[in-house]
Amino acid sequence: MNEETPLLEIKSASKDFGGLRAVDRVNLTLQPGVVTSLIGANGAGKTTLFNCITGQLTASSGDIIFRGKSITQMTPHAISRLGISRSFQITNIFPQFSVFDNIRTAIISRIGKSVSPFGKARSLVADEVLEILETVGLAEQADSLASTLSYGDQRIMEVAIALASRPQLLLLDEPTAGMSPEETHAMVNLVKKLSQKEHLTILLVEHDMEVIFSVSKMIAVLHEGRLVAFDTPDKIRENEDVQNFYLGKETVGLETSQRQGAKSKEESTRKQSPMTLEVKNLEAYYGLSHVLFKVSLLVHRGELVCLLGRNGAGKTTTLKSIMGLVTPRSGSVKFKGKELAGRQPYDICTEGLGFVFGDRKIFPGLTTRQNLEVGLRPKAGKDDWNVERIYEIFPRLKLRDKNYGANLSGGEQQMLAIARALMGNPELLLLDEPSEGLAPLMVRAVGEQIIHLRDQGIMVVLAEQNVKFALEVSDRGYVIDKGKIFFEGTAQEINEDEEARKHLIVAV
Repeated sequence: MNEETPLLEIKSASKDFGGLRAVDRVNLTLQPGVVTSLIGANGAGKTTLFNCITGQLTASSGDIIFRGKSITQMTPHAISRLGISRSFQITNIFPQFSVFDNIRTAIISRIGKSVSPFGKARSLVADEVLEILETVGLAEQADSLASTLSYGDQRIMEVAIALASRPQLLLLDEPTAGMSPEETHAMVNLVKKLSQKEHLTILLVEHDMEVIFSVSKMIAVLHEGRLVAFDTPDKIRENEDVQNFYLGKETVGLETSQRQGAKSKEESTRKQSPMTLEVKNLEAYYGLSHVLFKVSLLVHRGELVCLLGRNGAGKTTTLKSIMGLVTPRSGSVKFKGKELAGRQPYDICTEGLGFVFGDRKIFPGLTTRQNLEVGLRPKAGKDDWNVERIYEIFPRLKLRDKNYGANLSGGEQQMLAIARALMGNPELLLLDEPSEGLAPLMVRAVGEQIIHLRDQGIMVVLAEQNVKFALEVSDRGYVIDKGKIFFEGTAQEINEDEEARKHLIVAV
């Protein structure tokens, strides 16, 4: 194909879901060998456009042309055979297979062999499997079970699976979401290698601006389904419209007076109320694996406390142990003086705790309103949370009242998960990675809403890998690493302490 001929042409493509237009007359061309990033706020239509390109969805109108051929009405497997492959937001692998057999299965699918996956097929494609694993840096783990890989290596293995179809166009949907800084660095290096050494054309959806600007030659910006900018990284960085509706401010943006006012209110509330969460010497296991070691933390009413750490540090396990989703082997979890350790999650909920999972766990087949109503647990008080009150602080959810959970953006799903937890009228809210997968402006919006909840007297414990975000919104924090608490202090103290930074391994 001539270097000047586009590999992919999107011509006035639109996608409607009932009365909602998710993609609106998008025109976009991808040149061979170029890394193009697709950015935009949550709900802008990025993943929907991806799904139209790969055949998971069919465009309502317009045309998508690959190597001169229309693929708009084609099935996903037919499009894959033409040379388009993709990864997904949620890791899709065979966890019970070895790394080798995951890649081998993808190759067997491509070449159309129906032989036993564990017989002759292994030797039939062994050289190609090892070549791909060498390319992505996983050759030494070829015989490891996929389920035993780190999260970052599983995401890289998913790219390897995509490469097994020998694509000319690779689509990567938020490949670094949830990764530690080291894992993100490895993924960035892989994307550069695939582009520069393998001459692969890549279309990338990502919210991490450092990743975007380090790998992209071109950046396309979607806003409410429309393509509003398509230019080089330098031009996009200077674009005022992009700054206004996507990048936003670098911080959550609390004024000093607001922070001081909230502090005064918090200290006054704390003196008036004995309500606390007190965790002492918590020990937890997954099977024979010891994952929490004498974890202790304290949260007062009116406080927003963060639990910071890398992937696998023990943040989520700590929250699940408080909530009863993991049964502690020993230690104590007391809320308002009542022991919670060893009790069932539904029983703990009745004591005033709410939990928001990192993967949100909304009901995809229910509407926004139905998702909220499922979580309703009234207290018969004048300040009870109800749908109308939820819509006051989450106006975007009101706009999606009749939309199914499956059709909400990542940011909208995160808002819905928090809102559904509030429908249970909790006094303590446990949030697991609420900023993950969100655009900068959406991170800011979620942060402001979390602070608003704190100011209404709800205790908040925030488990986060996004250190910058967590320290901006929190009053105090704990740094956890390898299942142990290594540091505690105010947000400023964590920000300035060298030992805390060492365990986070990020520049804060």
